[in-house]
Amino acid sequence: MSLLNRLKKSFADHPESDSDSLWVYPDNKDELSRILETSDKLVLVYKHSNRCATCLMTMRVAEKIMREFGDRLRYIFLDVIHNRDISSHVAEMTSVRHESPQVILINDGITVMDLSHGHIGYETLQNAINKSWKND
Repeated sequence: MSLLNRLKKSFADHPESDSDSLWVYPDNKDELSRILETSDKLVLVYKHSNRCATCLMTMRVAEKIMREFGDRLRYIFLDVIHNRDISSHVAEMTSVRHESPQVILINDGITVMDLSHGHIGYETLQNAINKSWKND
C-alpha cells in the first residue's frame, strides 16, 4: 500500500471530531466575502485537497488548533478541487497566491499570516493566533 493510500485510510478511519461542526463551507464567492468582511473573530481559512498527502497531515494541525481555540475563531474549509473559484477568490481578496494545502489567518479583514505545505505547523499557527489577539 502506498504512503498516500495509507494516509488516506488513516484519515478516513479517524473518527469525526467535535471540531467538525466548527467548519464553515462557503457555497459561493459572495458568502465567503460576507464571512471575511463581517467576522468579529479571527478567521482561519484552510485550503485542502483530498488528492494530497500533505493536506492530510496539515488537516490534523488545523483540527488540533480547533480543539485548542474552539469557537474563539471562525474556521473556513475550502476543498480546492470542488471550489477552485472560491479558493481563487480568497487569493484575490487576501493578495495571497493560491496554494494547497494553505492556511490564511485574517483579522478584521486583513491577512496577518499565511502558510502553505510543510510550513503549516501547530506551534507556528498557535503563535500567530495568539499574536493577533495581542495586537487587537
